[in-house]
Amino acid sequence: MDKVKRDRSANFSLHEREILVSLVQKYHAVLENKQSDASTWKMKEAAWESIQNEFNARSGGIFRSTKTLKVKYEGLKRTVRKKSAACRSELYRTGGGKNTAPPLDNVEEQIKAMITLSADGLESIFDSDVLPQNQEDTIDVPKMEEFLRIPPLQMDTTEVVESEATQNQVVLLVTNEFEPLPPTTSAETVLETNILKVDNVNANVPKKTLFDELTQAKLELVQLQKDFLEAEINEKKKVWEFEENERKKEAEFKEKERKWKEEEYKLKLGNNFK
Repeated sequence: MDKVKRDRSANFSLHEREILVSLVQKYHAVLENKQSDASTWKMKEAAWESIQNEFNARSGGIFRSTKTLKVKYEGLKRTVRKKSAACRSELYRTGGGKNTAPPLDNVEEQIKAMITLSADGLESIFDSDVLPQNQEDTIDVPKMEEFLRIPPLQMDTTEVVESEATQNQVVLLVTNEFEPLPPTTSAETVLETNILKVDNVNANVPKKTLFDELTQAKLELVQLQKDFLEAEINEKKKVWEFEENERKKEAEFKEKERKWKEEEYKLKLGNNFK
C-alpha cells in the first residue's frame, strides 16, 4: 500500500516565529489549559482559528493553516524543553569549564516563560540537587544618620531598695529624671508618692519557669514510655512461659505415647511367638 506523501511547507522565518509566539501569548490561558472536556477542546479550536486569521493577516507571506501553526508551536516547545534540560545538566557537571549547552534565543525565552513548570520542573532544595543562587542575598543596614535622627527614649528609672523591717518586703523608689519636682514639694512628700511597698514578693515569683515545666513534662512522658515497655515485656514474658510449658507438656505426652506404642508392639510380638 502506497504511503500518502505529506506536503511540506516552507520553513518559518524569524518574523513568523515572533508573530506566532505573540499570538500564543494572547491565547495562552486557553491553549495551555490542562482540562480535556469537550467545551475546552472547542475553545482551543476557536482560539487556533483566531490565531490563524491574525497570523496570516500580519505575516503577509505564505498562508499558514491551523494544523501548520499547531505543529510549529509544539515543535518550538520540544526544542525549548531539550535546550533547558541541556542547560540544567551542564550545571551539575564537575571540573569547571565553560557551559557548552546552546542558549535560548528571544523567541524560545518567551515560550519558556509560558511553560516554565514543564521545562524546568520544580526546584529542589535538598541534598546535592540544590542549584546555586545567581543573586546574592543582601541585607539592608540602616545608615548611621538614621540612628542619629531617633530621639532618646524617656524612661522612668526604678530603684529597688530592701526594706529594713522584713526580708519579704521590697521598696521601689521611682524617680522621673525628665520632670523636675515642684519647688514646694518636700522630701517627705516625694517619698510618700514615689515609694511602693510590695509584700510577699516571693509569692508572686513563679516557682517553675516554662523550661522547667517542659522538662518535667518530657520526664513524665519518658517515664510513661518506660512503664509501658516494661509492662509489654512482662506480658510477652508470660506468654512465652505459657507457650514453653505447653511445648514441654506436648513433648512429654508424645514421649509417653511413643513408650505406650513401643510396649504395645512388644506385647503383640510376644503373643505372636507364643
